[in-house]
Amino acid sequence: MKKNIVFLFFFIVIILFLFDYTLPLSFTKDQDKQNYLILVEREADKQLYQGYIQDRSNRFDITILSLEEKGIPNEPKAIKKLLKELYQISPFYYAVFDETIVFHTILFTGKDWKKDVRSDNEYVNLDEDDRYIPEFYLSRITHSFLEKQWTTLPQQSVLFALPILHYDHYVSRCRGYWTSWCDLRFIGHEYSKLLKEKNIPFTEMYENRYSYRQDKIQGTVQLNQENFHNFYKTSSLVISTSTVEPLIIDLNEITYFYTLHSNLYTATWQDADKDKWVDFEAKEVTIEEFCDFNKLEGYEKRIWILPTLKMPSNNEHLYCYTSRFDDLFPNIWYLRDNQGKRDSYASAYCLIIDKLLSGESMSKCVFDAYRDYILKYNDTNFALLTYFVYGPPETTFQDLIVNAKMDILPKEIQEKSELSIPIQHDSAEITFRNTGAVSIEYAIEFDHSLLEIVPADGSIEPNQEQSVIININLDSYRSLSVPKPKQTTITIKSNAGNRKIIVRWMDV
Repeated sequence: MKKNIVFLFFFIVIILFLFDYTLPLSFTKDQDKQNYLILVEREADKQLYQGYIQDRSNRFDITILSLEEKGIPNEPKAIKKLLKELYQISPFYYAVFDETIVFHTILFTGKDWKKDVRSDNEYVNLDEDDRYIPEFYLSRITHSFLEKQWTTLPQQSVLFALPILHYDHYVSRCRGYWTSWCDLRFIGHEYSKLLKEKNIPFTEMYENRYSYRQDKIQGTVQLNQENFHNFYKTSSLVISTSTVEPLIIDLNEITYFYTLHSNLYTATWQDADKDKWVDFEAKEVTIEEFCDFNKLEGYEKRIWILPTLKMPSNNEHLYCYTSRFDDLFPNIWYLRDNQGKRDSYASAYCLIIDKLLSGESMSKCVFDAYRDYILKYNDTNFALLTYFVYGPPETTFQDLIVNAKMDILPKEIQEKSELSIPIQHDSAEITFRNTGAVSIEYAIEFDHSLLEIVPADGSIEPNQEQSVIININLDSYRSLSVPKPKQTTITIKSNAGNRKIIVRWMDV
């Protein structure tokens, strides 16, 4: 009997050990939290993510797993097989790949060409669906990101830095090139209208030194390196891209050679005689760098929408961004028209921005874009599958905001938005208390014929408070008549939100 009990005990222990070893995900999950997987190559790399996990443990059920502990090679097919197994056991909504995890590839075919390009869409498409509908949302984290102490900006500010994207050079009269272009100012203005409605500050920075179109839009800033680096410092969302320029053309073979860049460039050309043709001179087009990633300062938390053709060599300054690699055919802009309409930039770029500004997470914006695009357009652009997300996959535009918070005391005001001044008093005191992480700017609007408020505007630092005196304007002669109730409304406007308060008192 005792032998049977001992045997049963060891049998249960062995089963529990195997169960724990074979199923890496925790089964004591909080049903209210989304599952979140972090995949690293080496067991030692788990130490790098301790702070990352701690920051998110109250929002997600996070499991970190290494290929080394599972005996899985750092190879795309083996990794995807592992992801399928884990997903069947306990589906995860977000996943993070360490920077050392290899990229998958997707084979694209054309009329007379085939090309393998790197794409994380192949990882998220676990069921091999032709429409690449993701089962989960993925991003990649660099070690430089994990090493930084990331801070946040006091408010969200958007920077549009968009050059002329592409020139099609055709052999035409003399040696001048007839130029075709894609002007992103038109797209930028669509977003600026949306941001104005949301009361979000933004800066429009476009190339306006070219000669083909002379019209310049008021309020835009010249796109150059000095301006870009200055406005970058105060921007929490940067929407930018780089010119792709066929600089060299063999007139006999009509061969295009594209110049690909790691930093961001804009191109200009000359039309001295204003005939809307590029001049005959040798230097028709000038390439100018407007962003050098190695010279960016500060480690503030920000999002980039950046379809550059080469991933920046130094991305430690980027909190979360999308990027395309340089192993795909560079001309992803088609269906252009000379009015610069939205379809003229037929890629995932606009779809990603649309979704991000509507509140979606960065990774969801990117990996849903292909599906959304093929639902919207008949022709599917394979370039949509070449976008990557770097930074936390759950990052949204709202995550960039440090919200200002203000309490108004006494507490009756907080509860009822009313202030009653006792009949025996001609004034009352209220208190603004800054309970947030950023300074508060406030201004009070009121009827000056009835009230005097001091101070009626000002600023309050975090964890500080400001006393405000409300005085009732008394008539020079007060009769002994029966007191009459009076009231007026004051409006407190601030970056912590607007509040209306009804002030009541008895006048005689």
